[in-house]
Amino acid sequence: MKEKKSQIDDNVIENNKNVKVDPKKTKLIVFISLIAVAILAVIAGVVVFYLASPDIKEVPQNLRVEQVDGDYYLTADYQDDFGYYFVIEQNINGEYIEIDVVESDINTINLSKNANILLNAGSEFRFMVAFQNENKSLGSFSNFAFWTVTGSLDKPVVSFENNILSWSSILNAYNYTLKITYPDTATKDIEVFDTVFDMNQFEKGIYQIYVVANPNGNFYSSTSNLITVQVI
Repeated sequence: MKEKKSQIDDNVIENNKNVKVDPKKTKLIVFISLIAVAILAVIAGVVVFYLASPDIKEVPQNLRVEQVDGDYYLTADYQDDFGYYFVIEQNINGEYIEIDVVESDINTINLSKNANILLNAGSEFRFMVAFQNENKSLGSFSNFAFWTVTGSLDKPVVSFENNILSWSSILNAYNYTLKITYPDTATKDIEVFDTVFDMNQFEKGIYQIYVVANPNGNFYSSTSNLITVQVI
């Protein structure tokens, strides 16, 4: 019996000797196993990250444009739980086109320093914003806020010679208003569509005058410096 068992063991050993192990296959199996483990680790990390991030149920409120120290800012109400995802669209040929998105940790962005937009007077924009998680997922967007850029006209430069009042032509001005103070009387407003005005129709004396440029479109009016003239 022992002799038979010994013979079987010898056969097994001999067969094992005949089995050839391919080193390339071994390395490939190890490499694939490592990749599988890495992929599973990444998937597990992503799942944990998303499960750990809070759901976004709030919607940003009071989206608006404010002017501070000459710059325009797009602002929403403040909160400290999430970041902000601003979307900027411009009306181009009657259609609003998305021209930029801005991710921000705070509730405001500076439109005046955004290189992707041109704040020319009369340009029309609309904006929306959503809260954003650390994992970059977004909540619901706010309602659109609409805004038209309004600029200020240049100030008229006024001169007076030979009883003729004149001033510089102002781009985008529709007309001009002369605010003339008569001696010992209230100010009188005179509407003018030219850039000159003949003061010979007034009595001799000293007058104080402002020239106001009135806008044509989306501009603020502008007023010249006060000028004192003497009609002779």
